Amino acid sequence: MRAKGIAAAFAAIPLLAGAAVAQSTAQRTSDATAKANDAGIASGAVLPGEHLFGDWGGVRTSLSDKGIDLKASYLSETAGVVSGGQRHGTDYADQVKLQADVDLETLAGWKGWSVHGTLLSRHGRSASADYLGDDLGAVQEIYGATGNAQVHLGQFYLEHMGGGTFAIDEKIGRLPVGADFNTSPLYCGFLSLGLCPQPRGQSLDGDFSVDPSSTWGGRIKLGPKSFYLMGGAYQVRPRYGGPSGFDWGFSHTAGVILPFEAAWTPRLGPNGLQGHYKLGLTYDSTDRPDLTVGRRIHDHSLSLYASFDQMLVRTGKNGTDGVILLGGWTHAAPATAIFRDYAYAGMVARGLIPSRPADTIEALVMHGWISHALTEAQRVALAGGETLPTGFPPAPGSFSAAATAPGLQTSTTIYEINYGFHAMKGMTLTPDLQYVVRPGASHAVPSALVVAGRVELDF
Repeated sequence: MRAKGIAAAFAAIPLLAGAAVAQSTAQRTSDATAKANDAGIASGAVLPGEHLFGDWGGVRTSLSDKGIDLKASYLSETAGVVSGGQRHGTDYADQVKLQADVDLETLAGWKGWSVHGTLLSRHGRSASADYLGDDLGAVQEIYGATGNAQVHLGQFYLEHMGGGTFAIDEKIGRLPVGADFNTSPLYCGFLSLGLCPQPRGQSLDGDFSVDPSSTWGGRIKLGPKSFYLMGGAYQVRPRYGGPSGFDWGFSHTAGVILPFEAAWTPRLGPNGLQGHYKLGLTYDSTDRPDLTVGRRIHDHSLSLYASFDQMLVRTGKNGTDGVILLGGWTHAAPATAIFRDYAYAGMVARGLIPSRPADTIEALVMHGWISHALTEAQRVALAGGETLPTGFPPAPGSFSAAATAPGLQTSTTIYEINYGFHAMKGMTLTPDLQYVVRPGASHAVPSALVVAGRVELDF
């Protein structure tokens, strides 16, 4: 079934249920899910949910009374290179997603337990690959990962949450590392892969898996209200779960990745200005070749990150209603990592216009420094008339051809600004501008202006 067919099937659900028009009343949720959503919205960890077709004619409420909460969504991103780059043109990519959250406390009386899963389908082409020759980033973050798989299993995991002064949250199952580490709901307001779903200095590392590419793993998060410690362990397996995500075996497992994160999450002043300040370290036991000509094998690697977001002005009651500054940095071992350092800074403003409380204005700048080891290896290859090494094989989850460097790679910068227009309940339209300096981190490709846009529909 193609993406349009899946989208039509999702759209038919409320019609079959008798909901021929959109409803303004939000559906009920099971008790545990409601509590988790309320806490997440207040902290800024999730955004308020809306649905184009409301309660699906009562279907949502009926299922939720049993502990089953369903979400269906469609997302498309179109990007056109209008200046610079290797050539000019426009590409389109999309995703259809179905998510299920089952509250086992409501369904079976298992206090604090729930199970979660996602199915998705992605299609389209990458403007960065087609018009910029860029193997390091993408101006459409939704492109790739599943390689045009008709149906792909994203995540499927069991979760346990315990309340009290010292909260505990545990997950185990099919999970990407990036579902919980070095991430923020603010990041994917941007269309560039430079920040969504993780800073590119982190997500470019194939072992640091990101949604929807999952492996076996788990994590535990604990701490009082304004502080937490989190640690996890995840399987490192090339190509993850295969094109459809259902390959759950252990063949070709290359190692284990151990991420750790500490965070302070204060609410400052009388208006409860929400902040998130994070420090993280990732240990990877996988053997990695040195990027230099000698190709020495390293038996492990380390990476570090620091990030923050802080609300400066509040415009509403939810955790993201206001003007928020954000920034961060990642560092990886320069002998084995393509980006040795990656930094970003930006602003997200929600509700600045009183008559448009759900609209957002976002601006971001990102800069990545290529490892000196890789640049030097490319200099040697150029002198010998050889093909330029890129530092990595095809991304494990992309199922694409081998990447090629457009020229000597040193650094790249991306500027992005967009406006999220809340058209109606469950629909957001986001025009976006990006300016990519040295696409593919190479002077061989002229800097490019990209005009883009996103359509988000939550059914």
